[in-house]
This record gives sequence, C-alpha cells and structure tokens, in this order.
Amino acid sequence: MDPAVKRVLEEYRRKDMPVGIFMKSLREAVNSAGISIIDKSLGKAVAAGRGRHTGGRDLMTVLLRAYGFETRPLREYCTAEEIAGACSDPDVAVLCLSFQTTYDLPDLKTITGLLAERGIRDRIVLSAGGTAVSERIALEAGCDVFRMTALETAEAVEKEVRRRKSA
Repeated sequence: MDPAVKRVLEEYRRKDMPVGIFMKSLREAVNSAGISIIDKSLGKAVAAGRGRHTGGRDLMTVLLRAYGFETRPLREYCTAEEIAGACSDPDVAVLCLSFQTTYDLPDLKTITGLLAERGIRDRIVLSAGGTAVSERIALEAGCDVFRMTALETAEAVEKEVRRRKSA
C-alpha cells in the first residue's frame, strides 16, 4: 500500500480525523499515488448507494481504491437490474451497497437474486452497509462481508477477495 494512503488510513482508524477531512485527504493521497495503487489481481469493485444516497457509495469507492481495487461507482437511482448488470463484467469481484433508509432494503435481496440468476453470485464478494443495515439483515440477504464501519468493511472485503483467489 502506498505510504501516503496508509498514513491517512491509520489517522482515520485512530479517530484523529473527521470523516469529511478523511475523504478529502484519502482522495488526495489516492490520486497522488495514481494508477500504481491498483492491484489487477484483486479485480474490480462496484459501489452503489440506493436512491439519492451517495455518501456511503463515495466512501467505499475511495476506500476500495486505497486497498487496491479498480472501482466503479454507479450513478444515483440505479435499478437493481442496472446494479446486477454492472457486475456482469467478468473482472468484477466485489459489490458494495450502501443503504440509508429501510425503504430500499428489499432491493438487497432482489440484487442478490439477480446475481444468482445471472450465474455470477458465487464470484462476487457482496457487502451491504449504511444506517439501515444490521448484521442480521446483511446475513439474511446473503452478504459475504458485514462490518460496522466502512474502513473495517474495505479491509474485510480485500481479505475475502484474496482468500477466494488463493483457494
């Protein structure tokens, strides 16, 4: 991991930095590191927020890039079909979804079902988070990774992808 990126992540982990400053600092560190931080062996990561909610999507996009993924944030108001379609790229290894309200939670099972219908669910590390998602909801929906913070989620997603690729 790039030293500047690692420093920003460590400061945030210690709670020495508010989230807004963290995102700005991490973006700057990631952008200064350039493409060199992308680890092609990890594959691509798709990140989506449901509805107008983009905060979780944006945070996961920056974090996953810091952990070496080529990231693809989806636009606001994507349908479940569009999200599953974005995962059809054979290089996509991760789908991170962010839910701010319980209104959109039924989409989580819909998206999981669409991934299964397309025959790609097994190769996708699925993670859902945000204020509306609990560990129980994530497990019931079939998520592979659930953590309470975005930083912990990005770490766990990277570890799970590496575990699967080494199996």
